[in-house]
Amino acid sequence: MIFQVFIMFFLLLANTLHASTAKNTLVLYDTSSNFGWMGEVYALQAANLVSHFGERTTLPISDYKENLTESYDAVMYLGSVYGEKIPDSFLRDIKKTKKPVMWVGENIWQLDAVENMALKYGFRPTRYNETEINYVSYKQTPLSRSTRNPKIINVAVRANSEVKVLAEAVLSTGRKIPWSVQSKNFIYVTEIPFNYVVEGDRYLVFCDLLFELLDPNRPKQHRAIVRLEDISPISSPSKLK
Repeated sequence: MIFQVFIMFFLLLANTLHASTAKNTLVLYDTSSNFGWMGEVYALQAANLVSHFGERTTLPISDYKENLTESYDAVMYLGSVYGEKIPDSFLRDIKKTKKPVMWVGENIWQLDAVENMALKYGFRPTRYNETEINYVSYKQTPLSRSTRNPKIINVAVRANSEVKVLAEAVLSTGRKIPWSVQSKNFIYVTEIPFNYVVEGDRYLVFCDLLFELLDPNRPKQHRAIVRLEDISPISSPSKLK
């Protein structure tokens, strides 16, 4: 009986701890143009990943209302459509918020036009990279990237700034350029990571960066899953070992 009470108490405590650290994230996406339908697909993929950290809400960027960012613990915008009109209310809110923000892909220059990102964050978008990318380097690990879409958005990092380059794209020339950067409460990823995903893809970088966005103070854990197939009650334990 005492053991059962202990287990119930432990589970209650675990649930309380989880609830205290759970985050509620707003995921915004594009809808315009012939490829606007892909924005919602990307948002659903991102929302599935974000659900690891708590609740999430997906919403077209065109439906954004003033101060909505402050109703959430973090906000993510997925820029999949070049030239999508970003509401001024969203740009103003990003400019003043202290909440964690992740901007992914296109239309970052609309924020730069009202924010002066070089001054506030120490980096700013410039132009598209046209050179073939061999792979993305993250924590000294090379990750694949399809060559079907070579473009990512170049980022100019101001000298002596506090910008952290989280991952780098390694070009066919050997040159390295930022793939993702972080400054203050703002993380920028230079492309939509769901495009042309291949095995061992840079998509894994995006997954890991969600911890930087939503749980930056987490203790490091190195876990693995081992799956054993074709096992029956008569399988030899020594062979399994």
